[in-house]
Amino acid sequence: MACMIASKSFSRLSMSFGISSNSVIIACVPSGILPSPIGTNLQTAVYWQMIPDNPAKRVKPPKGKTMPKKQNYFDDEQAIVFLDSIEDAPLKYKVLIHIAVYGGLRLEEVLPLTWNDFDFNNYTVDINKALSYVDGEQFIKDTTKNAGSTRRITLPTHIFDLLEEYRPHAGLSRIFDMHYSTPGHWLKKTIARHNKCNGEKLPMISFHGLRHTNATLLISQGIDPRTVSGRLGHRNVSTTLNIYSHYIKSKDVVASEALSVLLRSNKA
Repeated sequence: MACMIASKSFSRLSMSFGISSNSVIIACVPSGILPSPIGTNLQTAVYWQMIPDNPAKRVKPPKGKTMPKKQNYFDDEQAIVFLDSIEDAPLKYKVLIHIAVYGGLRLEEVLPLTWNDFDFNNYTVDINKALSYVDGEQFIKDTTKNAGSTRRITLPTHIFDLLEEYRPHAGLSRIFDMHYSTPGHWLKKTIARHNKCNGEKLPMISFHGLRHTNATLLISQGIDPRTVSGRLGHRNVSTTLNIYSHYIKSKDVVASEALSVLLRSNKA
């Protein structure tokens, strides 16, 4: 409880509590629900030397329950199940999802891709622009999220086979000519449909969760954070370390055990 005392002549403070200005104010307010004007008035009372200090400063909000974070990625087994589930999906969505999962691209990086961004000889893709959505309108910027996001990454060869299959049905310039919200809606409907028809449930992830899936699976396979950071287009490797630190720590345990097995196997 935070108790507040003020002089009978301190009318502003009395008005905050809705009582007469001719009364001596002694009020107790539960911690965490103190109205901000009361704290301000009390500080004014301190300034006028009407009370020794401001008890509102000692009020602490009640501690709420910490809700566990919802999983926004597929683990390796879930990723395999999901990719199998979209094997017969419309080709444009199948290609889009495979690029997101295997490349770790942001949605705003996938949608503006053109055929010129793909090198079918070296199996690479250039990420050099981004789609923005402002005030109901979407437009393509000739720059990415930041300097580090402009990059060239290698993709598995099967994605280029999918692209060739999709080419006759795609636009001449932009490969995925669709609204910004469309891929995310399609993904959630697809996961919901799978979960309804199958006993093996998949987490309801967002489209950005495919990017998290890419990163966590790379880290789980022992790919070093600097390489993962470069593929994701993070400005600094520290960004990757901060976001995926818990996955990297789990690999630290595996690394320790592996070294123990390597160097102590002859003592068994």
